[in-house]
Amino acid sequence: VPYITLKMAMSIDSRIATKTYDSQWITGEEARHSSHFLRSKHDAILTGVGTVLADNPLLNTRISGLENRSPTRIILDTKLRIPIDAQIVSTATKHRTIIFTTVAAEETKKKQLKSRGVQIVTINGDKSGRVSLIEALIRIADRGINSILVECGGTLCTEFVKSNLIDEFLVYRAPIVLGGDGIAAVKGFGVSDLCGAPNFKQTGITRLGADPLESYKRQI
Repeated sequence: VPYITLKMAMSIDSRIATKTYDSQWITGEEARHSSHFLRSKHDAILTGVGTVLADNPLLNTRISGLENRSPTRIILDTKLRIPIDAQIVSTATKHRTIIFTTVAAEETKKKQLKSRGVQIVTINGDKSGRVSLIEALIRIADRGINSILVECGGTLCTEFVKSNLIDEFLVYRAPIVLGGDGIAAVKGFGVSDLCGAPNFKQTGITRLGADPLESYKRQI
C-alpha cells in the first residue's frame, strides 16, 4: 500500500473541535501554510465524506507557484452522500478526484458525479458496511499513487490508527485547551493494555508561529 501520513490539527488536550464542532481555524496562519505545502509533496490527499459535509473543503494546494502541485483528491463515501454542489465536485475537471464507494450507493448519483469529472470506484464494504480501507488503499496503489496525506475527522482517523496503517503522524498543536466535551482527535477503539497501543517514535518538533508541529513515525 502507499506511504501514509496522517495530519491533524488539535488542541493541547488532543481535541479537534469544540463541543459544537467549531474547528476553523484551530491553528494559525503559519501552520495552515505548512499544511498546504505538505499537500504539494504528496501524490494524493484522502478524507472521508464526513469532512466534506462538515467543511466543504477544496483539498488543493493554495501556495503561489505550487498550484499545479495539488494532489489527487480521494474521498471515502460509502453511500455517496457528497453533495453535487460540493467544491470538490465542482472542481473535479481541474483537480483529479476519485471517490471510493460501495454497492450501497445509488447508480443515479454515480452517473451525476461522473458527468462532472469525478472518478467513481465501487469496492467492497468492511464488516460494518463502510468502504474497506485496505481494499481502497490497494486500488489507490494500482493507480500509481505512492504517498497519501490523510486529512480527516476523528472517525476515519481512528480507523487508520486501529488498522495500523499510519507510517507517519503529523500533529499541528494549537496552544489552547478545549476540554473533555470537545471532539476527540481519536475515538475509543478498545485498547485495554498499554502493550496493545499503536506505538510511534517522535522524530521532530518544529515551531510554526504559536503552533508546534510534532512529527512521529510508526515503530516497526
